[in-house]
Order: sequence, then C-alpha cells, then structure tokens
Amino acid sequence: MKTTFFQLFLAVTCFIYFNSSTFAQKERQRRFSASIVVGTNISQIDGDGEAGFNQLGLNAGGRANIYIAKRWDISTEILFSQKGSQSAFVRGQPRNMQCRLNYVEVPVQINFKDWEISDIDNGGSYMRMVFGAGMTYGRLLGGSYEVGGAERDIAQFKNTDISILFSGTAYINRNWGINIGWSRSVVSTTANSPLNPWLNSSNPNGSAVNRSIILRAFYTFQ
Repeated sequence: MKTTFFQLFLAVTCFIYFNSSTFAQKERQRRFSASIVVGTNISQIDGDGEAGFNQLGLNAGGRANIYIAKRWDISTEILFSQKGSQSAFVRGQPRNMQCRLNYVEVPVQINFKDWEISDIDNGGSYMRMVFGAGMTYGRLLGGSYEVGGAERDIAQFKNTDISILFSGTAYINRNWGINIGWSRSVVSTTANSPLNPWLNSSNPNGSAVNRSIILRAFYTFQ
C-alpha cells in the first residue's frame, strides 16, 4: 500500500513538474526572443561637401526582444556598424574622398506589430509587420579617412554618436524577416576645432552628421 501511494505521489509530482516546466518555457518564449541580424548601411555624412549615399558598410550583430503586449515589444541590439561617406565614383579616376567609421552600436526601440498570420505548420501565429522607433548609442572603434589617396587623421571624430532610428520589418515566416531602417545623428560627430577637416566657409562649425539607410535580414529563434 505504501509502495502504491508512493508511486502515485511520484507520478502526480512528475506530471505537475513537467507541465509547469512546459508552461513556464512557453511563457518565457512568448516574453523573450533572440535574433541574428546581418545587412548593410548605405551612408553619407552631412557636412563633408559630398552628396549622395555612396558609402556601403557592414551592419551585423544580435537582437533581443522583450514582449510587453500582444502588439508591442521593446528591442535592443549589439551591432558592428560601418558608416561614413565617399565621393561619387567616376570611371577611370580615383575617389576624391573616402571616410569609413567603424562603430559598435546599441539601438533600443519600441516596436508596434500588426497583421497577424496563422502558422498552421508550427501552431500559433506571428505578426508579419513590425514598425519601430528609438535611439542608438554608438562607440567609435576606429576607421579611415582619405583625401586624394592620402591618409588623414580621424582624431577629430568624437568617440560617441547618438542617433535617432526608425525601422520597419516584414516577416516572410515566423523566423525570417527583411528589415529597412533610417538613422541620423542628433549631434555633430566631429569636434569644433581648427584641425577639423570639414571646417570651411560653407560649414563654419565643421559639423558632420551621420545619416544611414539600413537594409538587413533577420533570423529569429522561436
């Protein structure tokens, strides 16, 4: 009788434990998700005397989402992000100017999700469209600045860059998404100094503002 009671108690305990664990795991999955992101920045610097988004750079890293409601979540990322600018390409001629700035960036956004799609194969559903807005903190790791093929010092670029960020993501399925974004520095990325390379009559403060169009692919673990 004792053995039967013990076996029943053990069976009930195991049943409650595994069901609670499964429920808790699903709850955690609903509250948190992680993604790998990779793509490109198409950049320019306002104030460099050049026009056009001519500089391509890598944008890649990891992303975490915290769900706060069915249609709302908060996301943060850790990225390696290349920005800068360069003069337009002319066949048979070297570029007059090229500037590449390498940052580690931490964007934080609040996101609104819409267009719920049923996922028959995996059960449940996901949101096809996600729209985000937020801020990005960037820390300069290094880079290069060339004029007429000659290397110039990048010491006049500030170590930090604060940007506003807007983005939209379309999910092909619950895992894969295509993301497009736009970012702009809220303050100049260069110091006001006589050594500033872009200090001239048309730019008396030598200000330089990063501006980027961001194209990326997401893979979200769910």
